[in-house]
Amino acid sequence: MSILHLVNQLKSLPDMAGSLSAGDTLVLCGDAVVQRQPWPAQVALCAMAEDLESRGITVPEGMRALDYAELVALCCSHRQVIAW
Repeated sequence: MSILHLVNQLKSLPDMAGSLSAGDTLVLCGDAVVQRQPWPAQVALCAMAEDLESRGITVPEGMRALDYAELVALCCSHRQVIAW
């Protein structure tokens, strides 16, 4: 895998979207989990389960809910992590 993009604010999504490449992983957390924007199929889409649950959002199709241990594992498996 290439780059792990961590996004915690909706206002960061437009800037980050242009930086996505095939093989990247996008993790939505905080207020960013409420987004409904479609993402390229070549990008793995994840969201923090705790943030989805606290906002009453069910895991959308095509998205993987993560706990903190899974987030740490993703951070370790990517060559670069960018927080937006």
